[in-house]
Amino acid sequence: MEKKVVRRGNGAALPLTRDMLDLLGVRPGDDVRIRFEGQRMIVTPALRVVSNADFDAAIDTVIDENAEVLERLAR
Repeated sequence: MEKKVVRRGNGAALPLTRDMLDLLGVRPGDDVRIRFEGQRMIVTPALRVVSNADFDAAIDTVIDENAEVLERLAR
């Protein structure tokens, strides 16, 4: 597949089709990680940072949903 680099303000952009975004698992506005290997540009979704509060809430949910099994394993 070939794409044309287009001018955007003082810079340039490489427009991505909806199919490309879907394959990457990203949407407009998401952060991506870009690295280069020679003349190749590799684009991957950026790691999403989870807050401590969100992590704690997820752990609480797992514990609540699996309390019975966890209690048996703790014996």
